[in-house]
Amino acid sequence: MFCRKCGKQIDDNSEFCRFCGASNTESNNNIVPKYSCHSRGCGKPLKPEWERCPSCGAANPYYDGPVISGAEDKSAGDILKQVAKNTARDFTDNVFRAVKIMAVLIIICVIVLFFKGEL
Repeated sequence: MFCRKCGKQIDDNSEFCRFCGASNTESNNNIVPKYSCHSRGCGKPLKPEWERCPSCGAANPYYDGPVISGAEDKSAGDILKQVAKNTARDFTDNVFRAVKIMAVLIIICVIVLFFKGEL
């Protein structure tokens, strides 16, 4: 059973919620939590600050936090992998850019030294 005040899971026999102290009388036993997961009949209570159901992993329709564009169906691990991949690609691009600039500078130095007659 779930506490009607805080939504945490509590023992069926307890009179009070051990987390928030709310009364757990017989009349409260069948109350559905204010926010509950509707995915695949999960029914576990949800908090608006949770992006996903902790039990089944379904997206929380009550989520009120920041949304990452295009991340609705991705797990946190998938998002982190994509960020790492983008970071590695950006790093590689910057290294190649720096090598190209250094190559151009070396060519310019060789040309200048050649025309000065020092080569």
